[in-house]
Amino acid sequence: MSSIVFGANVPVVTVQFLFSNEDLVPRMLREKSGTEVRKQAVPGEVIVPQSADVDTSNLLYCLRELGYEVADGFRTSRPGSGKSSQIVRFDCTHREAPRSSVTSAGYLNQSCDVLCEDAFWSMVVYRNPFYHKGQLVPGKNHISFNFAGRLARCHGDGNPVCARRRDQSGKKVGEPVPLEPQHLLDMVGNEIIISPTRQEAAV
Repeated sequence: MSSIVFGANVPVVTVQFLFSNEDLVPRMLREKSGTEVRKQAVPGEVIVPQSADVDTSNLLYCLRELGYEVADGFRTSRPGSGKSSQIVRFDCTHREAPRSSVTSAGYLNQSCDVLCEDAFWSMVVYRNPFYHKGQLVPGKNHISFNFAGRLARCHGDGNPVCARRRDQSGKKVGEPVPLEPQHLLDMVGNEIIISPTRQEAAV
């Protein structure tokens, strides 16, 4: 659990996804070059350590309750030794922060929601310094939810991905059941809460 004072002191919350399947990238997102993205990167402090197989389905609901709405989004790719990795990023701005009118807000919200809901993710949260037009703004922070290690909840036909549970010795038991998360993400007030589930992780 980590405490952050959300609101005017955190003008932007970023939700970033890293995965390999290009078919999952929302097609209407504008594209940025990898060079441009790297130039904008700033070092941050880990405030929520990595957790695996997190159910992130209610993240945008929690951010909306705190006064944030998706205001921008883009896609880029990161070359690898084999298949390139895809990066999809959404910036959520606080209602007290200056923002421009976004005609594609509905599409951006839907695209972010789908990525959050369709899989469990490995998650790390960073607190970064906040920059406006290239200038550091003292006293303000930029929070980034970084998701990778995607574990799909459903097959392409909509049927749930299933696997047998393992007992304490690691032996598979019972019939295959829909995958369940190892952790649940919630936000209560200024707290980011990662709670382990009571269920054994399916393999």
